Amino acid sequence: MVETPEQVKIRHEKEQKELACRQRDMQRPQTGFYFGLLLVTLIIIYCVDEITTNVCGVIQSPAIIDLMHIVSKDVHDPAYAKGIDLLAGVATLGTAIMLVAPFYKSLADRFGRRPFLILNTAFFSVSLVVIATAPNIYVFALGYAFSLLFTPNDVQVMYILETAPKQHRAKLATISKAIAILSISLMGLLRTRFYNPADMGWWRLVLIVPTGLALVATLMALFVVRETPAFTEQRVSFLKMSDEERKAKAAAEKERESAGQGGVINALRFIKQHKQTRSIVIVALLFSISTVYASYYESIMAGGLSVEDVSLAITVYPLAYAPITLISGFVADRFGRKTSSVCLGVTTVIMLALFILAIKLGWGAVAVGLFYGASLGGLWSAYDTIFFTITAESVPTHIRSSVMGTMNLLLVTGTVIGMAIVVVAQNFVDLGWICFAVCVPFMAISMILLITKVHETKNVDIDSVTGSEWD
Repeated sequence: MVETPEQVKIRHEKEQKELACRQRDMQRPQTGFYFGLLLVTLIIIYCVDEITTNVCGVIQSPAIIDLMHIVSKDVHDPAYAKGIDLLAGVATLGTAIMLVAPFYKSLADRFGRRPFLILNTAFFSVSLVVIATAPNIYVFALGYAFSLLFTPNDVQVMYILETAPKQHRAKLATISKAIAILSISLMGLLRTRFYNPADMGWWRLVLIVPTGLALVATLMALFVVRETPAFTEQRVSFLKMSDEERKAKAAAEKERESAGQGGVINALRFIKQHKQTRSIVIVALLFSISTVYASYYESIMAGGLSVEDVSLAITVYPLAYAPITLISGFVADRFGRKTSSVCLGVTTVIMLALFILAIKLGWGAVAVGLFYGASLGGLWSAYDTIFFTITAESVPTHIRSSVMGTMNLLLVTGTVIGMAIVVVAQNFVDLGWICFAVCVPFMAISMILLITKVHETKNVDIDSVTGSEWD
């Protein structure tokens, strides 16, 4: 569409106002005090993110028993298996909402990281309210599916990657996540506090505190956080260009067809054109299938533990989850992203086997929680390294958010494949061993491809990377 002279004039006026605003932001000193305050805010947001991500897993069995009106309150009841089928089916269909996630997240390359950090955090509370007030299993599943539009984005991780010094990026990201993980213990404590065998809807009360915390985090994001320096510098550079310079740059670099504005189509084109990103996509897709057991851990626990013991295991598991997450950042900065991911993948599989055995052999709630936490720590730390750190260090700033948003499609695809396998097989085989059987082969293949096809990004300069370094 060709702009009229009047439209060009209006656009130029808007861009000059934005340029003046961005330049004022650049002149504001990035003091150590501000960075510390920013980090505290991002950690609180991370806590809300982790709680929202895990909330449906934490209350899965009591919610299904309540919403499906299972009088026996037994997870071995055939009606419970039907509930799992319904929940997975609706949630799988509902995850179609995640198809818009790349388009949503790509807007952060045009309007900045800050607006979407605020929106993401605000919608966490909306998701929690929908889940807590769900009148049936379908609304419950749709509330969970709605949260999936926002929880995978991890805008706070992008903030850390774009503001922290290169030599400390992975460490600060994992330290922040380790602290956030410990907040999941709150859910176990709330389960214990509100558990009432006489009230089938006790699980709804568990969500009151997380919802309030989400609202507080939204206000902190609104009043504390500034735009990231990396985005501000890139945007100012773009706004200073004349229309002719923008056209020349677009013609010279086809992968930057939108002249530094990102977008899903450009992200897909960028991924296709570069060997490194193509390889990351294949690894990420296979890896995402192996994560399916994290959607059913509470039901797996409930198959061999009492309600009280499940609550104890949920309270305990972050104590193993957090240290592994913390250590992974130091390993990634010291030995490289690939070495760290492979070690974490092996840890995931071994600890998952011990988690299932602890339930079947009656080793106790504490052992169950610690083994599960260790497995989850390996799983999601490897996930973060592949989906966020390696990806962020393999693409340029102008399209980074768009590419990372597009990666969400892989998580959707992997989740759907994994759930489809579990939904069919759990009617015939024990749920825990089904999840183990899905995890192991896909984890192994993804790690082999990571070693052989993806290049190390440990020493990459995130501000100057183009993606062509490995072509």
